[in-house]
Amino acid sequence: MKISTIGHNGIVTEAIVDDKVAELTKQLGSLPDLIIAHHTASALQPVPAALASHLPGSSFMGTSSCRGSVTENGQFGHDGEGFTLWAISDAKGAYGTALEEIGDDPHGAAQRALQAAVREAGRPGEAPDLIWMHAAPGHEEALIEAIDAITGGSVPITGGSSADETIGGAWTCFGGGKIAVDAISLAVFFPSTSLSWSFQSGYVPTINSGIVTKAEGRCIYEIDNLPAATVYNDWTNGLLTDAISSDDKSILATSTFQPLGREVGRIGDAELAVPYYALLHPESVGEELQLNLFAAVEEGARLTVMTGSHQSLLDRGGRVVTDARRRLPAGTDVAGGLLIYCAGAMLAVESQIESARQQAQEAFAGMPFSGAYTFGEQGRLLGGENCHGNLMVSAVVFGAAA
Repeated sequence: MKISTIGHNGIVTEAIVDDKVAELTKQLGSLPDLIIAHHTASALQPVPAALASHLPGSSFMGTSSCRGSVTENGQFGHDGEGFTLWAISDAKGAYGTALEEIGDDPHGAAQRALQAAVREAGRPGEAPDLIWMHAAPGHEEALIEAIDAITGGSVPITGGSSADETIGGAWTCFGGGKIAVDAISLAVFFPSTSLSWSFQSGYVPTINSGIVTKAEGRCIYEIDNLPAATVYNDWTNGLLTDAISSDDKSILATSTFQPLGREVGRIGDAELAVPYYALLHPESVGEELQLNLFAAVEEGARLTVMTGSHQSLLDRGGRVVTDARRRLPAGTDVAGGLLIYCAGAMLAVESQIESARQQAQEAFAGMPFSGAYTFGEQGRLLGGENCHGNLMVSAVVFGAAA
C-alpha cells in the first residue's frame, strides 16, 4: 500500500488537474485505486471531469470544502481557487465509490450508495473496514442511521458534510461518475493493512446543562420548559442578548466557542462514568426564541454548554490524529491518513489555521494526508456510535505494510 497527495493553488482547469493526476500517479508508482478530492466550490466541474477522463479504471469521489483544503504540504485554495487530491494504491485491497441524490428519501439514497460502492469494490455482501462519507448538509443523521441499518453499526463512518465559502448552498459532492448538490457520496475501504480512527470536539463541558423539553429536527424550542434561546443566553452570561433584541438573528460566529454538547453516552464504572458528547452548533435565534442548529436533537436529550479556546481549537487537529495512531496495532508505522476539520471552527481561528495543519502534519509523522473544512462532521464516538456533529474533528490513520 502507498498513499500520496498533491494540491494546487489558483485557477482550476481540466488541464491543470490532468497534470496533477499524472504527477500523483508518478509519485505512487502505479495508477491509484482510489482518489478523494477536496476543492473550492468554484472548481466544481474541472476536478471530477478530469478524474473521469484521466483515470477511467480508478474509483474517485470528493466534495467542495470551505476555503480550500490541506495536505502535508500546505493549504490549497484558501485565498482563491484550489484543490487537493489524496490517492491510495493498494493491489491487495479493494475500494469503491458511489453517489446518490438524496431528494425526499435519505434512507434509500444512503443504502443504494453503500450497495453500489461495495459492488464497485468487487466485494458484494461484505462489510468494509471503513466508510468515508460526504453529503449535502441537512440529512446526515438519517444517512448514518440507514447505513448502520445495513452494517449493524459495525463499520465506522467517517467524513464531513459538503461546504462552500459563504454558506450559500454552492456546495457539491461527486462519486461514481456523477456530480450533484443534494446528494450523498461514499467511498468504501477494504485495505490490505490496518486502519484506525478518532472523532473529537476539543471542547470541555461547563456546569450549565438541561433537558430538551420541546424540539423538532434541528430546532430546539424549549430547554427545561423555557424558551431555548433564553436558557442558553442565561447559561452563557448574555451571549445572545444582541441577537434576541435585534433583526440580525445569526449567532453562528457568536456561539462557536460555547456550543451545546449532546450527551451521547458515558465511559467507565457507573459511579465514576465520564460523559462524552456530540457537539451542536447554534446557527440562529428564531422568532419564538428557539435555537436553530446544524445537527438534530431529540426531546429528552441532555444538553450541556461546552467551552473552547483559540488554542484548544488549534491543538485538536494534532490531538485527534495522535489518538487515532494509538489505536493502530502496536509497532505499526503510519502510511498516511485523512482529516476532517469543522469549517466553523476553522473560520474562528482562521488567521492561525496553519498552526493546526502543522500539528496534524507532525502527528501523522510527516506522512501524506489530506483534509477538508466541512459544514458538519461524521465519525465514531468512544462508545462505538457512528455520529454526526458540529465543530468537531475526525481523523483516519492507515497503517503501513509490515
